[in-house]
Amino acid sequence: MFRRLLGFSLLLLLWGAPAWQQQAIAAPDRRFIQNLQVEWINEFILPAQTFESTTVGGLSAITYDRKTGKFYALSDQHGSGQAHFYTLNLEITDAGITSAQIEAVTYLSDAAGNRYGGAFDPEGMALTPQGSLYVSSEGNPEQSLGPGLTEFDLKTGQQLRSLPIPEHFQPAENQGVQANRGFESLTLGLGGTASSEPLHVFTATEGPLLQDKTANSVNATPRNRFCTTTEMAETIASRWCWENMSMSSTRHRGH
Repeated sequence: MFRRLLGFSLLLLLWGAPAWQQQAIAAPDRRFIQNLQVEWINEFILPAQTFESTTVGGLSAITYDRKTGKFYALSDQHGSGQAHFYTLNLEITDAGITSAQIEAVTYLSDAAGNRYGGAFDPEGMALTPQGSLYVSSEGNPEQSLGPGLTEFDLKTGQQLRSLPIPEHFQPAENQGVQANRGFESLTLGLGGTASSEPLHVFTATEGPLLQDKTANSVNATPRNRFCTTTEMAETIASRWCWENMSMSSTRHRGH
């Protein structure tokens, strides 16, 4: 999904910081937070521009580093160049976001240092307590590429690890993610600040898996997959199917 301009909303300042930056919540209380509300404050529209030979646009995710005050925005220009993210400096006053300056562009590459091309479709992004980046990608069924959860070095953009994804998410005949309907969102849970403490990674598909879609009747409500895993897990730890309803009437069912 291509978006030339991104409206940076202060709403993202509430949601953009991963959960590990928030105050710890007792285990019985943190499974589902009810009556969660956010308030839209303002937005900033980036003007059409280029930066270091890239056309700025298609920004699909933003994350914040409290230690440095920098923001990182992921470019989702699927099929039109090499995958990359920008380092941003936002000026924020009582009136809201007054300016956004791009300071750097970093290209994403595999473990061998080869840059990801247009087939790689990054969507979500979150900063870890260790200062690395996790990126969710939708995959590309036409090229038999499955969705991914990948950790990258913040400074170099090089892949550090790729979390295992179950077989039923992989594109194949009558199964797997649909085109442009793979892992869209990404956030991190509490923990991961110590080597003995697993970092929880959360993601969700943008649309039903092919087998979920065909298994339902014509009139059935489509169901998306909401998933959680950890860096230590050999596969996705938990999965839920969410019915594609309006936000006010969405029901969850554990799988």
